[in-house]
Amino acid sequence: MKPAVIVSGGCQGIGLAVCRRVLPDWEVIIIDVQQGSDIAAGLERERGGRVVAYRADVGDEEAVGEIVSRLAADFSQSVRGLVNSAGVYSEAAPGHGTDEDELRLFRVNVLGAQHLVNAAAPLIAKAGSGSIVTLASLAGRMGADAAAEAYTGSKSDLIGRSKQWAKVYGPCGIRSNVVAPGPVNTGMIRSWNAARRQTFIEKTPLRRIAEPEDIADAVWFLLSDHSRHITGVCLDVNGGYYMAP
Repeated sequence: MKPAVIVSGGCQGIGLAVCRRVLPDWEVIIIDVQQGSDIAAGLERERGGRVVAYRADVGDEEAVGEIVSRLAADFSQSVRGLVNSAGVYSEAAPGHGTDEDELRLFRVNVLGAQHLVNAAAPLIAKAGSGSIVTLASLAGRMGADAAAEAYTGSKSDLIGRSKQWAKVYGPCGIRSNVVAPGPVNTGMIRSWNAARRQTFIEKTPLRRIAEPEDIADAVWFLLSDHSRHITGVCLDVNGGYYMAP
């Protein structure tokens, strides 16, 4: 029986790169606000293995719970991983974010991950062991020049929650870790002009912006048994822009 992993936000960007990386060794369950049936079929043709997709807003606790209940029947004891990749971004000027912006970012980025952990952790525990990997951000590690305060706060919150999940679920055999990327060549930064991109590149020791596959490889490491004694860590994947003390 192949292990299965739930990937939120798996229809695009880093989440989609994670799906490609784990296939065909793992079965993939995508939960995304987009309709993902065509993407699931395309992944199966491209990579092999089994992919199913469910459409839901992860910020909706009831919808997440219903999907995971269905997974309990369809995947029995094979769910061994959860990747919290779904998220929204905002570049509101400092001090100019609205309460609506704050609530939207918190509901999707933070509560979305919490809803999935609450629902999926019992499934992973039933399988005997597994791994939760949560996507945070460089902004959550050191603040950001352009991101809205609510975005930075949401990613910092996820780092703290992931450590808490490591403590709570460790006795059940579940590891919980964070990957904190710097800018990644996805839709979130494609609006950057050439000067802004070059400024970041010049401040980065490895002299480039990450590709989604760079982040997916780090996520795969933390999902796999190669990291079997690692939990409660935040893995910075930013080309050396930020180096934790």
